[in-house]
Amino acid sequence: MRHRLALVLAVTAILAPAIRPTARSVTAAELLDQYAHGKFTDVVSSLEQTKDFHDLLGRLKHDAPVWIAAGAKPDDHDRRLLVAATVALEAARLDERREWKLVQSYFRLPTLYWKAPPLLIDWGATLLRDAGPPRESERLWNLAAIAVAERAEDFEFLIGSPFEPRTNPGDEIAFLTPLVKRFPDEPRFVLAQGIALSWRTWPASYRSMQGRSEAQESLEGLSDVEGVGPEARVRLGEIHLRHGDAAGALDLFTAADRESRDPYVVYLARFLAGQALERQRQNADAVAAYRSALRVVPGAQSASIALAADLFQADDHVQAGRVIIASLSSGRAVVDPWRTFGDGDDRFWPELIAALRAEIAR
Repeated sequence: MRHRLALVLAVTAILAPAIRPTARSVTAAELLDQYAHGKFTDVVSSLEQTKDFHDLLGRLKHDAPVWIAAGAKPDDHDRRLLVAATVALEAARLDERREWKLVQSYFRLPTLYWKAPPLLIDWGATLLRDAGPPRESERLWNLAAIAVAERAEDFEFLIGSPFEPRTNPGDEIAFLTPLVKRFPDEPRFVLAQGIALSWRTWPASYRSMQGRSEAQESLEGLSDVEGVGPEARVRLGEIHLRHGDAAGALDLFTAADRESRDPYVVYLARFLAGQALERQRQNADAVAAYRSALRVVPGAQSASIALAADLFQADDHVQAGRVIIASLSSGRAVVDPWRTFGDGDDRFWPELIAALRAEIAR
């Protein structure tokens, strides 16, 4: 008898972890409630544990309309809409580096399948857009949505497939198309179109040449627009530089440097000016450009390496070594604008999500 009891206890001890009840997962409505009550960190922690974001999207679609309609006050409706859309946006940002889209060729043309993150963003945007006339909170949310989408560096989500025919054109999102019409006075939405077109100029091909002309036209139209003009000039100059027009690129970088007070734009203008000057074999002027870029963002990797290389070629090995040591000693705290150039407005995410949360907490 004692042996049987001992055997039962031993088997129970082994199986206990497997048969222990699992913690109940948080429902979509509970996530929305928590976010609405300012428990932003708790919601993000729950989202970080999510394994199936397609399932989350389905639960949001099912639960959110009822949750939004349950607002006790009439003026709470817009706030609840913003909560639901922002939870979807937080989820999209967490999952986008893991998955975004799948393109498979079953027939002559490839078929596009969107993954959960772009579908979450599109659902949130539709939720706000269908609620009535444009609102400031909706504009703010879409600025944050652009920050998330540009981090994925996918032109097709933003502007559709002008150069990539698909077997399923009905599934096209073209996120910016209705957005630019809805907020015609927001230049960052128009700039996002130019950025998306410029992505299509990589790598060089016949289709990329089509994208290049459209990207240039879009960015040229923004060159004198307040707020985005200098950045548009830098991005236009980068296209010129990449396609062999160093002189034209240098003119654009010089103008952007002169007009901007944004450290991100100024650094890029000076670093890329150095690259253009190197193409023109003006290495002494390139060294000066890199040094001026590093005065804006000390220790930035791109300008540090370029400067050290030029100094080394000029036989100034000691100074070259000092530049590299200064860059390495700056640690990972330095955000190099050139390394995040392709991510567009992702740099604005911290302040945009903070502003959305403040709007919800009011």
